[in-house]
Amino acid sequence: GKATPNPARTSAVIEFGNAVRQPVELEVYDLNGRRVRRLQTGDLSAGIFRVAWDLRSESGHAVAPGIYFVRLATRDFQRADRMVVVH
Repeated sequence: GKATPNPARTSAVIEFGNAVRQPVELEVYDLNGRRVRRLQTGDLSAGIFRVAWDLRSESGHAVAPGIYFVRLATRDFQRADRMVVVH
């Protein structure tokens, strides 16, 4: 999904489209391929969605400045977009 703003300082919104009702996963990974945060998982209807990320990890800690990847995966589609976090 497309993250704005990019670079992000305090929060970001990831916007993505879903063509049909299906399982959707939206996750954030660091450069080492470790999942930092799961933002969305489960069935979504067709439409355009906006999911907020507060730049925190699963454990609630602020992530370090650097490059992250926002990964969107559906049954038929997978994409990872680069995102920069600055403080």
